Amino acid sequence: MRTLSVIGLTGVCFSLCCCGTSLQHVPRGPHLLTGGAEPVVVDSAPPPAVIDEISSPHPPAPGCAWADGRFIWSANRWLWEPGQWVRVPPGCYYADSLIVWVPSVSGGALFYTHGQWYKRDQSGTCGAPKAC
Repeated sequence: MRTLSVIGLTGVCFSLCCCGTSLQHVPRGPHLLTGGAEPVVVDSAPPPAVIDEISSPHPPAPGCAWADGRFIWSANRWLWEPGQWVRVPPGCYYADSLIVWVPSVSGGALFYTHGQWYKRDQSGTCGAPKAC
């Protein structure tokens, strides 16, 4: 089983499951306008996504879901964080990382907002999930 995460300049993250099975992904939703991840200026878009090999499309335990791998901006460079099975925090969803080009008179800037877990009722953030 393979999944592929792609972060594009449009700020949209897509997930593609290549085998046609119904892999249980983490629930997803939008970033909150306040109280969430702060955008930072980056000097380049992330490299092409890495394909994560999943040994089984079935969760290793009840309550687990697959969180796709992703590039994160750390120490002024892109680092790959592999996908993994996680226990979704109750009442929470994941907002994917965003990359957005903001034009300006002086040329513009590329902004990155890291992925973040939020409460479904939009009252704030959730802690990172634990691995299964």
